[in-house]
Amino acid sequence: MRGSKKRLMSLEKMVGKYTNDWMGEPRMNRVIQIAKQLKELESEVNQLKKELMSIQKICEHEFQKNDHINVCTKCQYIESLYW
Repeated sequence: MRGSKKRLMSLEKMVGKYTNDWMGEPRMNRVIQIAKQLKELESEVNQLKKELMSIQKICEHEFQKNDHINVCTKCQYIESLYW
């Protein structure tokens, strides 16, 4: 995630620099809109990951086992058998 944040910040700097350049105003407005939407979605993904982790922590796991991993049939928690 850190790399994507850096790329997004870099994109925002470029957007500010070239707003009235060769791409034209409508395209740059769309770029700004996309960059903002990416930030919002990244925030939502992080929140959903936290929610999933909290659910998985309290789950009374029922694992389906195979040779390499156990997968909880209730919360999809994955447990490696090699650690």
